[in-house]
Amino acid sequence: MSQWLLPAAAAGNVDGVVIDLFGGGSAPSAHALATLANELGEQQVPVLAVSACPDGAIDWQRYEATAPLGTSLLIDGGALTPECAVIELMGLLQQTRNIHTIRAQMGESIAGEGVVTELT
Repeated sequence: MSQWLLPAAAAGNVDGVVIDLFGGGSAPSAHALATLANELGEQQVPVLAVSACPDGAIDWQRYEATAPLGTSLLIDGGALTPECAVIELMGLLQQTRNIHTIRAQMGESIAGEGVVTELT
C-alpha cells in the first residue's frame, strides 16, 4: 500500500485515509501499518482506523501484536462504521489539517450527529 499511497500523499492527492481493520483493530502487518500512519501523519494526512466487526470498537491494548498501532499516529475511529468514519474525517478536514487536532476531535459531534431527539 505504501508504494502508491506515500507518493500520492506527498503530491497532495490524498487528504485522509480510512482503514478497516480486523476485530478489535488488528492488522496482518501492524508494524508496517504503524510506520505508514506515522509517515502520512508527518505529512498531515490523517489515517483513521475502524473495526470490521459490526459490534465493538478498536482496542489496541488487547493484543501484543497490535501495540505498535496504539503508539503510532493512527487515529482510533472507535465504533464508527467505515462509512461514518469517512464522513467524520471529511468534516474534520474541512475545519483543520492538523492531525493532532483531528485526533483530539475524532468522535465528537461536529454537526449534531449522534444526538438523539424525540419525535412527537
